[in-house]
Amino acid sequence: MLSVAEFDAIPADDEYPIDGYYETLIDRNERITHEVYEQPERLKELTAGQRMLIQLGTFDSQVKNGGVTQFFWNCTEHIFDVADWIEQLTLPELQANYDRALEALVGKKDRWLELRAEWIQGRDNPNWVSFRQTYELLELGWFDKTYFDKHGYNERQEWVQQSRGFHHTLLTRLAGYVCVHRTEFVTE
Repeated sequence: MLSVAEFDAIPADDEYPIDGYYETLIDRNERITHEVYEQPERLKELTAGQRMLIQLGTFDSQVKNGGVTQFFWNCTEHIFDVADWIEQLTLPELQANYDRALEALVGKKDRWLELRAEWIQGRDNPNWVSFRQTYELLELGWFDKTYFDKHGYNERQEWVQQSRGFHHTLLTRLAGYVCVHRTEFVTE
């Protein structure tokens, strides 16, 4: 755990609101190893704030890398916790979209589970075709479009941000949670 002074010294960044917190409170925390990430029962040993920061940070990075479909595939153990964290942070539009994405997953779960079984059969050489097929199966590109910022050319033909996606709202709200619930991260 950090002292209050160390917590207050964490750099803030409006563009990447949780990066400083994640790096300091999770990545540099000697008591939180990758073993904790990989074993859901060990994750329960952490505070609610630490779990939220890890799971929503993981969600954000997975969606940014390969969309919500990749998050579902790679982080099955976090799927429903993420829904709860989004609800706790009071993000109704993101929650509605995430719930809709979950409905798509649950509605096609039998085929999705078949694809996962095909993928797992090749333990040392996973069948990545199965993974790619989940993008067509679930059709969640609409979620990813709402999650990311939208960019385009303005009247002077400059490439600019036109609107913020849900990811920025999520990360800003998460950073606010960390600040308000500092006792979950620091010793008084």
